[in-house]
Amino acid sequence: MNVPRTAAATDADVETLRELAHAAHDAYQSVESMAISFVREAIVEGVYPPGHRLDPAVIAAVLGVSRMPVRAGLRQLELEGLVQISRHRGAAVTVLDQDEVTEIYDLRILLENHLLAHSIDTVDGPLLDELTQRARPESRRASRQLFCEPLYARARRPRILAQLLRLHRSTGRYGGLRATHEDAHLELVGLLAARDLAGAQAWTTAHLRITCHRVREMVAADRAGS
Repeated sequence: MNVPRTAAATDADVETLRELAHAAHDAYQSVESMAISFVREAIVEGVYPPGHRLDPAVIAAVLGVSRMPVRAGLRQLELEGLVQISRHRGAAVTVLDQDEVTEIYDLRILLENHLLAHSIDTVDGPLLDELTQRARPESRRASRQLFCEPLYARARRPRILAQLLRLHRSTGRYGGLRATHEDAHLELVGLLAARDLAGAQAWTTAHLRITCHRVREMVAADRAGS
């Protein structure tokens, strides 16, 4: 698959874009959904960093589609908070400020603790095995996903979970959650195994506060370097 090279693109970036494009095609989704998935993953991977201009023509060329579904996909990603669209400057990856990061993590603490309260009684062996697998360093793709999503899905609060996933994706490109060590997540798995709600909520709150601080530092560094 041909991936146009820009001046700022590295060989690793081009290869990552090629892999993401193949993955989007292999998912058997609509063209618009394919464009959304491709751009979202490229943002979360950091190939399209905060402030990066998103040219629909380039994205369409990578995917081998027309520009129209790409433009529609960018508008959807704007609703998710990943993209900002300006009449004069076009589309670009959203640049957060530190106050926005704090608000995002405040909301995440509220939503994750709420979902924990409604799902912890469903914890069983298969779920613990899945979470243990996600905690391993080699589970690279899982590390970019919301760690407890399989548990939270059991709360049967799909609207809350959808909002939480949007918040997670909005900061995932800064890589804050990837810095978490395996042992830390295994500690949470142990609390879930014991169905210790208070302990799991305390762990989640502390973890998200630490991650918030890391992401705030990354945002400050990005702005200082821009």
